[in-house]
Amino acid sequence: KKGSAVLPAPPPPAAASSELLAEAAKQVAQLEGLVPSYPQLTLNGPRNLWILKPGELSRGRGVVTMDSLTDISRFFGGWFTVQKYQENPLLIERGNEPPTKHDLRQHVLVERWEPLRVWIASEFYVRFASQPYDFTDLSPGAHITNTCVGKQLTGQGGMDLQWSTPEYREHLTRQFGSDVVSSHIVPQIQEIVKTSIACLREAMKQDHLGHAYENIGYDFAVSDDLKVWLIEANEMPALDYDSPATERTIGSALRDTVRVLLEEPTPSDGGFLTLLMDEPAMEPVPASADADLAVHGVGYAMSADGSHLLRSSAEPARQLDRNISVKDFLDKIQHRKAREAARKEARLKRMESCTRLVLSRISQNPRRSLSCGTLDKRPPEEQESMNGQAAAASASQGSEPGSKFSKSQMYSTLGKSAKAGYLTRLDPASAN
Repeated sequence: KKGSAVLPAPPPPAAASSELLAEAAKQVAQLEGLVPSYPQLTLNGPRNLWILKPGELSRGRGVVTMDSLTDISRFFGGWFTVQKYQENPLLIERGNEPPTKHDLRQHVLVERWEPLRVWIASEFYVRFASQPYDFTDLSPGAHITNTCVGKQLTGQGGMDLQWSTPEYREHLTRQFGSDVVSSHIVPQIQEIVKTSIACLREAMKQDHLGHAYENIGYDFAVSDDLKVWLIEANEMPALDYDSPATERTIGSALRDTVRVLLEEPTPSDGGFLTLLMDEPAMEPVPASADADLAVHGVGYAMSADGSHLLRSSAEPARQLDRNISVKDFLDKIQHRKAREAARKEARLKRMESCTRLVLSRISQNPRRSLSCGTLDKRPPEEQESMNGQAAAASASQGSEPGSKFSKSQMYSTLGKSAKAGYLTRLDPASAN
């Protein structure tokens, strides 16, 4: 009522017309028709979120989530990876806690690149975000699943931020009514690993001559329709024991890495690492005197004064085909070569550091988090004994800080460690 007058009731909402329903059905059908040619269509959502990752940082440092082109453009020109954010993640409810985001860390061992031989761990471990998932909150705790980020935000260890594969399988079996990990998730992970390794093979075999191995940590996201998406592949994955899940997965992977590299027989249970790819060496392209290997482009000619490259083609010039300075052209080539040399040197240093870390872990088996926290529950007398044995092994192999490992030294150290029984301490069953 307004004063003494009675206002009329609002009219009922008009029923949707048949034309409107038909148009909506038509648009839905058009979107569904895009799925085969646009596999990432389901990842897009109403927020248009993007994730930015610094190229030279690790452990989730500097990763931000944005939905504004103005904010994202501030990072143009820097060494950042920009990816479309997955807006339909599969959320996990752990007990009475709100749903949180998660990802999967899968360890892969490339025994050699030529001929190609790749092993994949039979289990992965799950990493959870430290805060409940919320689209309206762009803070790192809700969207970044890196365990180190969760530790810093919560001030606690990683015990509650990680699951093993059996725990993950049991939860999804209750949620979907069947073992979707074995039927849906694992096959997709294996196919993505095969495809990415095939893409890397030609480039990586140039930097890994001979019997050189590579340990790769793949990060995968799972959407609510049980599709697996590759986030990134880490050349030097973390080998920290943050929780029983990582101790189970990483410890078993390290033990089987030694078995594979030393060419020991496969155990009766098949081992923790299973053979994924075993392909012969690629046949070299036969040389032919009749082959014309010249590259014919749009056509450039030197200017009269020798300072510029001029287009000699009659085709209309595009924006990127303008006349360029010879000096700029040569500077770009030199810059590219210098950048490739720097990347190769950095990769070699990372490989040497990774080898030293693996040998140290095999010799000592310290239950410690090298980057964010410690987890060592052994008695003090056992720690002192193990440290003395590890120091003697390091001294006998010349593995002082700053020294370089040869292949013979590496195999000798691995063999002595195996005979001394150090490797059995990496077995979760015996450790428990």
